[in-house]
Amino acid sequence: MADRPRIIQQAQPANPPQNAQMQPRFAQQPLTNRPAAAPFVAPVHPLFARTPPQYKSGTDLDIYLQRFRAFAQVTNCPIAEQGNLLLSLLDDKALYGVCRIFGQGNVVLEELVVQLRRAEGLNSERYVAELRNRKRLKNEPIWEFHLDLHNLAKKAYPANDAMRQGSLRQTFIANINEPYIASRLRELPHLDMEELLDTAIMLYGCHAAAAKSVNAICSRSELENSAIPEQRDELAQIR
Repeated sequence: MADRPRIIQQAQPANPPQNAQMQPRFAQQPLTNRPAAAPFVAPVHPLFARTPPQYKSGTDLDIYLQRFRAFAQVTNCPIAEQGNLLLSLLDDKALYGVCRIFGQGNVVLEELVVQLRRAEGLNSERYVAELRNRKRLKNEPIWEFHLDLHNLAKKAYPANDAMRQGSLRQTFIANINEPYIASRLRELPHLDMEELLDTAIMLYGCHAAAAKSVNAICSRSELENSAIPEQRDELAQIR
């Protein structure tokens, strides 16, 4: 038999690696399409953060906690160590009230706050009574009066927004010590608390301006009346 012609097959090149196939496509992309790296924010050094003052018995705990949490965040204090940090800022009286409970173990921040409220007698019943008895002082700005009521209502009803808003509105109108403004505010039940506050400030400003104008007119009339006898005396001397 005649030899069959051999079919010479050329060796096919091996498949290039995947990285070699993807490299030209990535190389053609402009650099602007690549995602920018997040900017590095260096933590604030503790030396540049002002340490909160010592917590003394009778201090407003909520305001102090706002300052304390801001300090802990700025200094990158771990959450597990924030309880011990707050414990180190207590005065002797407050520390004695909570040390019997925690002892020498690790202190959780939220549990420490609960014990501080109990030790200092910061309960809702106390703030409910203070809210009801808070009256606007003479010449006290309406905004400051409302701000004080707002803080008391927040502490009196921490978990009930409807009761907080209702008590705040009722006390604000009843104890504003301006009968004309109070009667006008009672006629506006559709306004929320912020709108009611703006209306009260506007009414107080209008009332004060009107009273000032009346006083100016009265004082001018008194001056004119006091000047008439003097003018009569001058006319008599001329005659």
